[in-house]
Amino acid sequence: MAILDHNLLLHGASGSIDNYYTRQHRGKTQLCRKPRSKDGWKAKGGQIENREKFKAANAYAKRVLNDPELLAVYEGLLKKYEEVQNIAVRDAFRPPEILDLDVDFNPATEKLCISIIAVDDTKVVSVEVTLMDCIEQVLLQGQALRHPYNHNKWIFEADNVTALPESGTIEAIAYDIPGNRATATLLTGN
Repeated sequence: MAILDHNLLLHGASGSIDNYYTRQHRGKTQLCRKPRSKDGWKAKGGQIENREKFKAANAYAKRVLNDPELLAVYEGLLKKYEEVQNIAVRDAFRPPEILDLDVDFNPATEKLCISIIAVDDTKVVSVEVTLMDCIEQVLLQGQALRHPYNHNKWIFEADNVTALPESGTIEAIAYDIPGNRATATLLTGN
């Protein structure tokens, strides 16, 4: 009776039979059992939401690849060993962040200066500032301008502002290239 070496029987085998499949690992062929799931691999919890986000991010990346203007913007952001599609998916998936919101009001000159620090993994394209009173009625609204030297800093200036509201809100909204937004609020007064 001859003793058979099981490694010789599997050498070069590929495919699957019933609940088993073969795989190559470190130059050897292994016979493995297929994984089982009681619920048929249905998505659970936040997986459904994440899948929808990735579908939208991939659709955005395809749109970037077909649009020469957007493609040029993302090609300018390329680093070593990166692809435009990967950067576009990451940019669409991650919204920008507002790290700081600061207000400076000078009653003598009646000048209001709001500075915002907004960052994104690619680029923040605009920051919108809104000044509201306690009943959320808009008193002042406009676009902030990018600081000439610090590209993460945005400045909103308004002249002839008599006073900040006693209990109002300053809201800053930062937008990135795909249109994701981040919001920060600052309460004014007491």
